[in-house]
Amino acid sequence: MSFNNSVYSTGNSMSIRAEKAYDEGKMPYSKWRKKDLLWDAEGYLSEVKGGDKILAALKKAPTEVLKGLLLEGGFEWHHTSVWANQTNFYSVGEERTKGLTLEKIAEAVKEHREHKAKESAAKEKRELVKFKYLRWTGGPFSRRKSCEEVTTYGVQQGNCIFFADEDGNLTGGKKFVWANGLEIIEKIKDL
Repeated sequence: MSFNNSVYSTGNSMSIRAEKAYDEGKMPYSKWRKKDLLWDAEGYLSEVKGGDKILAALKKAPTEVLKGLLLEGGFEWHHTSVWANQTNFYSVGEERTKGLTLEKIAEAVKEHREHKAKESAAKEKRELVKFKYLRWTGGPFSRRKSCEEVTTYGVQQGNCIFFADEDGNLTGGKKFVWANGLEIIEKIKDL
């Protein structure tokens, strides 16, 4: 893809269409801030009976809950970055916002808190595991790249496995459980 044609404007890291989407009130999921969500919701809720109470409840909710309740989209994507990544864009849905009730908001906040509590408990849990992973040798420009499977011990905490010896003493380094080629062979004991 050529970046000197009309797809990207000069000095920008997003396509012209992505810039237009921003002008239309659409953004990538990660760019939505609480104040942006509330600003758009306030415009829609001003037309709804009891909208001021719903807006007050939304102001107390965490940003992730607001994103789940208000944002729609993800079907529209635009090129962003110098690598021309495909990024999904979202907007605050008028019908979703106008259809909110205090009960829906309270239920979403409750589910969010329960999810966070479970996530926190999982992070605190530590287990000694035996796992295998792929180790690549050779640099990024080397013609002699190779891959070997390594089996070792680690301490799993949340989504990370920290390298350890057979007794659970940390030796340095970590892998994420979703890494390509990583497989937990055996859970040995809780720590």
